[in-house]
Amino acid sequence: MSFQVLLSAMFLEDETYVDSLHITSDAVVINQCDREMAVKKNRMSDGKSQEITYVETTQRGLSKSRNMAISMATADICILCDNDVEYVSDYEQIITGAFAEHEDADVIVFYIKRKEKPVPNYSGKRWMDYLSVLKIFSPEIAFRRKSIEEIGFDEDFGAGACYIMGEENIFLYECLKKGKKILYLPVQIATLREEESTWFKGYDERFFVSRGANYAAMSRRWSPLLILQFAIRKRALYQENMSPVRAYHYMRAGRKEYLSKNIRLFLCGDYKTGTGPANVTKAYLKYLKSDTLYLKTTSKISRALEIFFYTLRADAVLFSGYSGQNILGLRLAKLFSKKHAYLMHGCVEHENGINDEPDETMNHVERMTMELSQKIYAVSNQFAEWLKEHYREYADKIDVAVNGIDVTLIEPSGNRDSHLIVSIGGGMPRKRIKVLCRAIELVRNEYKLPLKLVVIGAVGKDSEEINQYSFVENRGLVPFDETKKLLRRAVLFVQNSCFETFGLAPVEALMCGASILCTKQTGAWELFGEVQETDQIQNCEDEREIAEKIMGLLRCPNADRLYSEIDKESTSWKARTKQLYHKLTLL
Repeated sequence: MSFQVLLSAMFLEDETYVDSLHITSDAVVINQCDREMAVKKNRMSDGKSQEITYVETTQRGLSKSRNMAISMATADICILCDNDVEYVSDYEQIITGAFAEHEDADVIVFYIKRKEKPVPNYSGKRWMDYLSVLKIFSPEIAFRRKSIEEIGFDEDFGAGACYIMGEENIFLYECLKKGKKILYLPVQIATLREEESTWFKGYDERFFVSRGANYAAMSRRWSPLLILQFAIRKRALYQENMSPVRAYHYMRAGRKEYLSKNIRLFLCGDYKTGTGPANVTKAYLKYLKSDTLYLKTTSKISRALEIFFYTLRADAVLFSGYSGQNILGLRLAKLFSKKHAYLMHGCVEHENGINDEPDETMNHVERMTMELSQKIYAVSNQFAEWLKEHYREYADKIDVAVNGIDVTLIEPSGNRDSHLIVSIGGGMPRKRIKVLCRAIELVRNEYKLPLKLVVIGAVGKDSEEINQYSFVENRGLVPFDETKKLLRRAVLFVQNSCFETFGLAPVEALMCGASILCTKQTGAWELFGEVQETDQIQNCEDEREIAEKIMGLLRCPNADRLYSEIDKESTSWKARTKQLYHKLTLL
């Protein structure tokens, strides 16, 4: 079980500062200073090897530095650390041993001895709830890294941020809301030095405004009661500086200020079926705030009721993907004066035309959705430009919310079948898999390579022709876990679509370590810094071009090169969620 200390500090000379804190384990050190640098250093500490990931950054903010440390961490178990914490000699064994013993704990809170807390909060171990986590000090928090990756720290809170306190309380509340289990162990792992606080400057207006905002971020519903209890219960601490009435007033003002800048979102759309749009909605739900509302029922009547009540409770509504229910939701959002937008994954009217399955009812629903929407977000810049050209009447409301990727979800595998090619789209004519089959047949005949093609997706008009090829295995619709296993084995993934607004499938294939070959119409190409001519199909009807490019990628794979071209941080689902949420607040 690997372990790292995550230290957030300011203006250090170098990484050797960890010695003053008695840190002997591996560590990630984020040094907020006036320089930019990142390096890994291997050294000896207390007679054993120690790896320090040392980062110097000009960015400011405690929560920002904590998130940076978490993103750079690689260990199974991590603990937060400040620059005034001195660890006991066997802290690493205590922490990792506790996680080994309590396998169901996502977070474990330990005890750090300090002047204001000479004994632990509780005499015995206990599972923590929404009240008990209010007593916790951030360097006491250790966690399984994989368990909290989608949570992180709210960068509006903490030293150096807009609101100067409470980041650990918000973090622990989010953990509880997302079903994480938090265990308290009254076991000392460190002592706190008696040094002047970098953020607490007295019980002044800023303190109480921050406290009110802190409570609002923890719970919209219960924040008024939390404010009231603090004003009454803690009055002995602050009444020399401020009256309880005035303190209460400032906390209420902080709550109001925070809520005015942080909307409650209702994300209305499918997140269960495993389709591309559903996977996008699911990814957003993973990283949105825990108070985000979403559909939970399946019947039309119960969904209609959910849409009514959730729209009433929300500040903004985002409709993800095509659905007839969007019309009801958009009309309700307008009636209740709620911000509202449409996340457009594809164009039903155009795609049905390509697939030779025109449907005037679906066309009408899609156009009504666009008409009623305050904003239309396309899932790629290429798709946004296409929409503006083909639906000029809505051009002024079309914006972009580019899909993200999650490199942490799927790990590449080296156990590959050098003759296996995968494509997703089933018998849908838009995917042009029948042309891909002809290209693979050319390669098999001319180069005598026993290539195989696995096709995933629903039955369509091209299915009969695709199934005639002896080298094709048509799996139909399969669970995503099965798709991942196939992509981990495949040497190449081909997306030969004549129209592809984004293309999650090739990105997932690349994350699984497969090389990819896609048409130039694939919106996901914008994720990559540089794309070569050999990576793209120029003409999806030209089997000769496709065959030559398949052979080129079998000889010279592009998986590692394209993977290295992705800016993992800015294109992550976590970053994309933050970008989309910000756009919605500005509607």
